[in-house]
Amino acid sequence: ELVFDREFTRKASRFSMATYTAGFISGLPGYLAPIFILNEFGAKDSAYFYMATTIANLLNIIPQAISQSLFAEGAFREKDFAAFAKKAVKYIGLFLLPAILLIFLFGKYVLLIFGEEYSRNSYQMLQILAIMSLFLAVVSIGSIVMKIKHQMKAYIGVNAVYFLFTVALFYVLTPLYGTMGIVWGLLGGEAFLSLCFIFIYRKHLFRLFAR
Repeated sequence: ELVFDREFTRKASRFSMATYTAGFISGLPGYLAPIFILNEFGAKDSAYFYMATTIANLLNIIPQAISQSLFAEGAFREKDFAAFAKKAVKYIGLFLLPAILLIFLFGKYVLLIFGEEYSRNSYQMLQILAIMSLFLAVVSIGSIVMKIKHQMKAYIGVNAVYFLFTVALFYVLTPLYGTMGIVWGLLGGEAFLSLCFIFIYRKHLFRLFAR
């Protein structure tokens, strides 16, 4: 017999809405960055940035995919979440670090496929965005921990602070460094958010890696 569980539906709806809201807020700096560049520096610089982010996003698949697997395992067996998290960190490092090294060694040559101008103007952006993937890995794990613990208000709040901090960096760094100011702003924002998660869960991290 099919039974409609109103309480479960209410909790699931609130969880889904909070997850969507936090995800939307956390994605805003990435959505706004090319608009900033297009408005301030023109279509060419926006194209250089777009190409760098397109390649860098391939790196970001690694921590995002592994953290989603962590969420699935942790939600099903929450008592074993610490062991799953430790394994996730190991696999992220195993796949992500060599991928970043490949970007630094061969990224310039990959960009040559699209033209010498892209190789010259997008390579430094690509390097910075590759480094940013390390901070994104921390953020991905931290986000999963908040979801598992149902700390959804904190999840939305920390992402809102990240958004405001990153946009502030855009305005501060762009006059100093031009297009690269946007890229440095993205890196700084992601580093700030990762440090927020590390600070929030510092006791859990100590116990996790002390084992």
